[in-house]
Amino acid sequence: MNSYPSLTTKVIDKVFGPAIDYVNTYNINGGFIFVILFGLYIYFAIMKKGNSWKNYNWYDKLGIIGFFTILVINIFIQIGMFGIFRK
Repeated sequence: MNSYPSLTTKVIDKVFGPAIDYVNTYNINGGFIFVILFGLYIYFAIMKKGNSWKNYNWYDKLGIIGFFTILVINIFIQIGMFGIFRK
């Protein structure tokens, strides 16, 4: 094993390093990243199925409802972290 970091480690560090630093700096919890990824899934689901509620499967409906629930909870967590409600 050589002491130099491998190419993949370098790439990951270049790509995700700033994001990880940002998360550490602003104390953004992992839920926020999850919300962004899930948001992309929902965006593509809506693009694919159209905007009629009847077109969705039960897991799509569950996902969308769950996503917005998590989003609302997450917004409150973020606000709490920035100390708006903190005395």
